Amino acid sequence: IGQTSLIVFISKLLGSILGFIATVYFARFLGAEIYGIYAVFIALLAWLKVGGKVGINKSVKKRISEGEEQGQYLAAGTLMIATLLIGVVILTSVMSPYIEAYISGFKDYSPISVIWFLAAILTLYVVYIPIKSTLHGEGQVHIAGILNPVEVISKSLFQIVLVFLGFSLVGMIVGYAAGVVVVAAIGLAFVTVRPRLPEPRHFRSI
Repeated sequence: IGQTSLIVFISKLLGSILGFIATVYFARFLGAEIYGIYAVFIALLAWLKVGGKVGINKSVKKRISEGEEQGQYLAAGTLMIATLLIGVVILTSVMSPYIEAYISGFKDYSPISVIWFLAAILTLYVVYIPIKSTLHGEGQVHIAGILNPVEVISKSLFQIVLVFLGFSLVGMIVGYAAGVVVVAAIGLAFVTVRPRLPEPRHFRSI
């Protein structure tokens, strides 16, 4: 427990330091306008991501921790999260004119619509959210705890490199997505539960 706590603490400390340095770098290198657009994008993403969780991830964690029919609960929870997030993606597509108007300066720095970036990252969270919940449910809290700072570190490193190469706002968002892919892959490597065909009662239980 002591070793795990120390590893998580050091990881969070390094993540905080690198995150701070990256924020200063981006603000100075990109300027207030581009970094402001990115901040609004991340804030909107955070709100949309809530629609894909609404407590389902905690229910999955609880059911898996009980040690029975873990694969069925993992599959049921993943399907429920996927359904909600797909609904959110469809909603953002329908409301694309309003979202593009809300993040008005985005199109000045990206040839790709902001809607596609939102949809891509939300799709990644369909995978990452169940993985993290499963790690908690399996009792691998030390692994799940490390994922947060690793996510910050990997995102920051990808973003710094892409911004340095001249990709500006697009590089910031692609770097963010790449960080999610990295932690999802790491988490998946430690997950031992495998999805199994769920029954209606598993959905009702969650």
